[in-house]
Amino acid sequence: MQESSRQLSTSHLNTRTHHSPSPHIFYSKTSMSLISQLCGDEIFDPFLSMINKCPVLNTPTDWKETPDAHIFVSDLPGLKKEQVTVEVVDEGKVLQISGDRKNEEISEDNKNDKWHHVERCRGKFLRRFRLPGNAKSDEVKASMENGVLVVTVPKQEVKKPEKKVIEIEEIKGSE
Repeated sequence: MQESSRQLSTSHLNTRTHHSPSPHIFYSKTSMSLISQLCGDEIFDPFLSMINKCPVLNTPTDWKETPDAHIFVSDLPGLKKEQVTVEVVDEGKVLQISGDRKNEEISEDNKNDKWHHVERCRGKFLRRFRLPGNAKSDEVKASMENGVLVVTVPKQEVKKPEKKVIEIEEIKGSE
C-alpha cells in the first residue's frame, strides 16, 4: 500500500517533453487531473495514448548539432533497415524519416494460431524535420544498428552577407 501511494505522489513527475531545435516550438504532455493520473490518458483519448505508448508510431528522435553536422538519432525497435526510408524532400529543406512495421505474415505454419494478447505496435510512421540553411542536404548519410537509426547531415559554412556602403548623391538644384 505504501508503494502505490509513493507512485501516485510522484506520477506528476512522469511527463514527456518534446523539444524541437526550431525556434520556440515545443510540446509538453502533462497529466491534467487526478483521474488522468489514476486511469491514464486513454480515458480521455485512447488513440493519443496508443501513439504515445508505441515506440514505432511515436518514433522518438533526438537532434543534436555538432561543429561539423546535424545528427538525428531515432529509436526504431524491432525494425530492419529495409523497413525504414530516409529522404531529403522539399528541395533539400526537409529530412523525412518513414517506415512501416507490418503485421506478421500468415503462413501455413501459423494459420491456426490464436492470439490471446497483442501489445507490439504495427503501422506506418513519418517524422519530418526542417533543416537549417547550413545543411548539406546532398551529402546526408544514414546507418542503423540494433533498431537505432543515425542520420548525419553535414554542415556547410554559411556566408554572411557582405556589408555594402551606399554612396549618397547630392541632388542638383536643391540648395
